[in-house]
Amino acid sequence: MAKELQFYGNPNTQSGYNVTANILDSDGVLVSSDINVQEVSSSAVYITDMPLLSKDRYTIRFFNDGTYLAVGEINWNGTKEISPLDDMIREVWEMHGLDDSIPLTVTQNLRTFGEVTQSINTTGQNSTQETTIIRT
Repeated sequence: MAKELQFYGNPNTQSGYNVTANILDSDGVLVSSDINVQEVSSSAVYITDMPLLSKDRYTIRFFNDGTYLAVGEINWNGTKEISPLDDMIREVWEMHGLDDSIPLTVTQNLRTFGEVTQSINTTGQNSTQETTIIRT
């Protein structure tokens, strides 16, 4: 954890607040509430660590004494924030069987890796293939 929850307020009007954060998972279920977010030196910048949570895309809501301030999102891998590009690179890596911990399995009609299953349907004389990707 490295100070992932951050609220940047207006320095003219939002310093000295009692900021807390609530975290909702990708299903909208509240998984952590009333996390104290400390202000950095009267700057209206409030920062704290992300709690221990499993991999998911979380919504973070910030409050001052119960009054809503702002909302943000964090794509969390269980230990750190990841960018959409990190997700794409990881998926390409898995798709080519390059991750020893996530085996690539290929048959004539199926290709699976990580959370992805590709079904391969061969049709016609030219053996064209139609691929459907299903994320579990």
